[in-house]
Amino acid sequence: MARGPLLRPGRYGAVDGCGDLEEPGTRQPLAEAIPAGYRGTVVGIALFAVAGGLDLVWHELLGIEISLDALVSPTHLLLGFSLFLILGTAVRSARSASGAGNFELTTAGLLAVVLMTGLGAFFLIYCSAFVRPGPTAFFIPMPIGSPGRIQSEMPVIITLASYLLTTALIVAPFLFTLSVARHPARGIVTMLVATVAWLPAGMVGFRPTTIAGAAGATVAAVVADVLLALLPQVWLGRRLPAVTAGLAALVWTGQLVAFALVDGIRWPISLWMGAVVLSAATAAGLALLSTWRPAVRSGSATTASPRGH
Repeated sequence: MARGPLLRPGRYGAVDGCGDLEEPGTRQPLAEAIPAGYRGTVVGIALFAVAGGLDLVWHELLGIEISLDALVSPTHLLLGFSLFLILGTAVRSARSASGAGNFELTTAGLLAVVLMTGLGAFFLIYCSAFVRPGPTAFFIPMPIGSPGRIQSEMPVIITLASYLLTTALIVAPFLFTLSVARHPARGIVTMLVATVAWLPAGMVGFRPTTIAGAAGATVAAVVADVLLALLPQVWLGRRLPAVTAGLAALVWTGQLVAFALVDGIRWPISLWMGAVVLSAATAAGLALLSTWRPAVRSGSATTASPRGH
């Protein structure tokens, strides 16, 4: 059997079987051997192993969580963060492979964004707007100071907060994908809304109201994607806050229409319409923050540099 040249140590470096010297210090450091974009993946894998061990110790000492505490257990959150790093591999890899200013999100990167959004929806299911009866529940407004007013308003308060948080969970990844592309990826709103809506719906059990809300929001997301494809490019720059506000309003209107058809809306109009307006304002605020640029001084004039201009 033929053998390759043998290496033996020399005074000034490794010597192969032909007597040639290898340059000392030519071995690649381990950190540099990791492909571009995969360092976070390595950290995520190591962190997952550590978190898994800590989780076993946690269960042995404190028992196994069986309710809401399972989603906020420190070791489970650490496992979730490590998975977030692992799922983001395709995004980091695409960024590393792109030249400066030419970052384009690949299909694998887009799928990674959707999966990371799903991971967020999983850990935030307790405050999802898709797992509550919401506006279909009875609510009777009570004057301030009335006995039982706080208890009566608490479900509504929680639902309103869930609308704001779920809106952020959909709009934030949408803005990220838009920040690395000139046009929104085809079907991006539908993919994000379907992930955020149907994953929690499946986890809590497919109830008629839950199915209707998820279906209505998904249909509205399809309409939003069609409108985005027809939208002039200028609207995705200077007018992006208005675009995201419209997306949020459309998605939640779709959910409310489905609620009305299947069960009925029992909130006062000021409440359910206010939930839509607050969600739209949240989406617009996130877009405004994502497009904010420092003021640029030219002589004595001060101008702001908006996104895409």
